[in-house]
Amino acid sequence: PQGAEVSQLGLEACLQALEAGVIRINQALGLTLLVKNDEANLRKVREAAAATNESGLPSHQVAHILAAEVDAGLHKIGNATANPPVSATLSDPSAAVALLWMRRGLHLTIALASGILAMNGEAPPTDNVFPADQGGIGLTGGSESPPLSRQRRIASGAHAAGRPPASSGEVLRQAYAESLEPYHSWLLRQTFGVFFAAAPSYETLLRLLSPGLGDIEREAVVLNDLRVFVAEARPLLKVLERLFKQQGLEDTRRI
Repeated sequence: PQGAEVSQLGLEACLQALEAGVIRINQALGLTLLVKNDEANLRKVREAAAATNESGLPSHQVAHILAAEVDAGLHKIGNATANPPVSATLSDPSAAVALLWMRRGLHLTIALASGILAMNGEAPPTDNVFPADQGGIGLTGGSESPPLSRQRRIASGAHAAGRPPASSGEVLRQAYAESLEPYHSWLLRQTFGVFFAAAPSYETLLRLLSPGLGDIEREAVVLNDLRVFVAEARPLLKVLERLFKQQGLEDTRRI
């Protein structure tokens, strides 16, 4: 994403994408703690946007909300590009801290979706591989042929060096390690560890993500949806990351 795209990211479109993609997937997987936090953060951002609008300032873009809070002196600005980086200190509640945690939740969900695809022997999809008129986040898009099932890929030797795919617990742990764990206290890490220890199987993950679908169609539909989600969500993540760095709002403290 270039500068113009970063500055023009619509607030409500961003929130709706997070709601339809991240919250929906986490609900299906039983990540209740994350769902409750994201729902609360959505409310915080919308309340902040309403207050900004009432004050006569623009509020329809993510950059507007962040800039309004920075101009109001609500946050201590950091510098993510310094050596070593200097963490910001964000006020809570605020739109910035709520968006920061939703952005990290988006990172987690992208990593989870990519991990599930990897369990099926697939490389991560290319960003924006599906045109907008061929499906959105969480919707089946395109008309390509369904992939080989995980069992058929194993049988055909599609996995590199004949290695079996990672377990769902390993996928969850890896996704957590690269997105949320660096910012979590020991207590929160232990809480998530309990969930990972009881992670559902690959087949159960597919069922959780596709209520109402039959066994024959389930895998093809879910994997296609995940491809679309990853391809469309990664550019959004990059834009949000760049916005926070530009505004000096990258808060790396642990909670």
